[in-house]
Amino acid sequence: MESGKLDQGENLLWWKIRLPLAKHWWITSLMATAMLAATEMTIADLYGFRTLADEFYLLYAANPSLDSVIRTCVLPLVLWVGGTLWWMTSRQRPIAILELDHPEHIATSPVRYSAMPISRPAKASQLIALAILFLLLALGVFVPAFSLIVKLGQEAQIMDGNLVTQWRLSLLTERIFEAPVTFRAEYFWTLVLSTFSGVIAILVSWPLAAWGRSSRAVRRSVDLLTLSVAIIPGPVIAMLVIECFQLSVPGFAVLYERSIIPTSCALMARGIPISYWIIRIGYSMIPSNLFASASMEMSSFSRLLQVDLPLLRTTLLQAWLITLLYASGDLPASLPVLPPGMTTVGSRLFGLLHSGARFQEAALAFWYLTAVALLGLILFVTITRPTKLSTRGVR
Repeated sequence: MESGKLDQGENLLWWKIRLPLAKHWWITSLMATAMLAATEMTIADLYGFRTLADEFYLLYAANPSLDSVIRTCVLPLVLWVGGTLWWMTSRQRPIAILELDHPEHIATSPVRYSAMPISRPAKASQLIALAILFLLLALGVFVPAFSLIVKLGQEAQIMDGNLVTQWRLSLLTERIFEAPVTFRAEYFWTLVLSTFSGVIAILVSWPLAAWGRSSRAVRRSVDLLTLSVAIIPGPVIAMLVIECFQLSVPGFAVLYERSIIPTSCALMARGIPISYWIIRIGYSMIPSNLFASASMEMSSFSRLLQVDLPLLRTTLLQAWLITLLYASGDLPASLPVLPPGMTTVGSRLFGLLHSGARFQEAALAFWYLTAVALLGLILFVTITRPTKLSTRGVR
């Protein structure tokens, strides 16, 4: 990097060296985002677009069949996108930059670590990045937040045959503080469902990531499985869960009608892959010599609790928070399998959007977005806070 900076300059270094080095990850991110958009149904439905998920609901949800599921989405998505993403991520060579007190300990790790200092980009690059970030924040955060505030304080009246709208601060305050009471059931069930799904996803994905660290074949198999499952549209996952809980198994009917387990199973189809990949990256940032002696002296379960847990506690927290955020807003997978009488923020908001109740939907979304912003702030603090790896207790 340093020699390239001297030869090319900071701007050309970014385009000719840094960007090609990270091509596996940013291309994978682009494809994953594209597939998420292709299988989305809530926002696309409001604007009249037909996605794979929406098409399945429109044509096959009332009477799904194996043939309709395969023709609609599963076969092309799993075979093409899943295989491509797995190939791209499995061929890359991870490079991690760690700031250790003793960089000489890095040499024993099979992953290539570099202890060179991270150089700061040029001022022009920083300004361009800040401008792009501000534009994205304006489109994704500031404009929707301003729209919510406008709708919450706006009141429409018919005066002399004309529609007159006015905005009042008192009305804004009243509606904001009424929302937690009016929609308390939606907030409660969203919190319970997302928290439960996040915990189960961590309990499943953490052992898988730990197992994959010790075996390359297992790691590649789990990579392929998680990527393939994650790109299946939510409605298809929900229909498969419904079919499973309709089997003649004692207790399945009660669980389907009176518990959140079926809904959590549908959400974990993407929740487990999300948490798995976060924990997998966390494992790749830790030198293997920290686990070598512990693996010889402890059982796998003891090592998981006494060695892995202290080293990965921040990563596990991040994985749980991100999975919780995802589970709280995944409507396509959760809507068909919600128990009778249970409504979440997503399902209620979807109904209000189609009914035209603008100030009610704004009030419901206000506190939900506030909670999302607080969780995002916690994630930002955990990511930006420097973490030191400690070898205390591991010989």
